[in-house]
Amino acid sequence: MKKSSEILVLDASIAAKWYVKEDYSLKAREYLLQIQENPQRFFAPELFYIEMLSVLSKYTSTASELANKVNLLHELGINRSAHSAELISEASSLCLTYKLSAYDATYAALAKLCHGTWITADEKAHKKIKQLNISRCLY
Repeated sequence: MKKSSEILVLDASIAAKWYVKEDYSLKAREYLLQIQENPQRFFAPELFYIEMLSVLSKYTSTASELANKVNLLHELGINRSAHSAELISEASSLCLTYKLSAYDATYAALAKLCHGTWITADEKAHKKIKQLNISRCLY
């Protein structure tokens, strides 16, 4: 991991590993510890919470439990970024230029706009924009 003052854009693929034991879950949890220590350096688009709702719904049996899990993510203090015209414009460009999904392009665009680094567990997406130096893969 890089310097502690670096701005990091958190992808849902990282946060999902906090709840679901998979390869690199321990490494993903290191980011959770960093968020707990210094949430101000972490950013996520609003999309993050919808993606986490989708992931967690597969492992949760009641609506109240699911809502509670997503609300706990809100309480971490991650900076939430609205889907502004500027973010959508940048995401559109990255999406078409680098053949990223709209979801991945949104995270990458936020990293680019806030001069940060998108941290993801999606190696394929990371490789598509590696030359831009705005992403880092968990693996």
